[in-house]
Amino acid sequence: MGTDRQINHYERINQVKGYIRLHMDEELNREELARIAGYSVVHFHRIFTAHVGENIIAYVRRVRMERAARQLLAKRVNITEIAFASGYETPASFGKAFKQTFGVSPSEFRELNPMVAGHLIYRQFLYNRKEQIMQPLEIRTLPDMQVLYARATERMTSPAFQTANQEAFGKLMGYLGKQKLMEKMRHCVAIYPDPVEIGKRGAF
Repeated sequence: MGTDRQINHYERINQVKGYIRLHMDEELNREELARIAGYSVVHFHRIFTAHVGENIIAYVRRVRMERAARQLLAKRVNITEIAFASGYETPASFGKAFKQTFGVSPSEFRELNPMVAGHLIYRQFLYNRKEQIMQPLEIRTLPDMQVLYARATERMTSPAFQTANQEAFGKLMGYLGKQKLMEKMRHCVAIYPDPVEIGKRGAF
């Protein structure tokens, strides 16, 4: 019974996350998102934070900033448009928030080597979250699909494991940037061996 409830929470939160990513250019408020999930605002805040590892405000800010970084690398949209689409009233306020997130201004980020920029995105959004993410174990059979991957080999118990992950992701981001494919990236998958002592092979 408890596992069933957990999976139900997980599905509802995923539904909200999907809605957010489809409506990032619109105003998003907790009341509407809680309604979509079918929870009260207070309950929604607690469940979302427990399952995602950050509260809803931080999550919306993060996915918008992640998209902004990808748009900057794609070099197809000017900074002012990206600022407004990210929910900021002025390019200056967006620039300040962006620099606080990545350590460089939007214009400086745009000129970075794509691999270096990829390291910044990966480090910020995958390694700086401190809360434990609660997700139920789910085994799926996925349809055949084509993927673009980067491989890194390192023991999962080694201190170099995190660096290997970052390097693999950086290679992928570098390629996407050079080929102007950043905006087409939709999912990121990591594949690990069963025994943790075996070197990790990552596909992103």
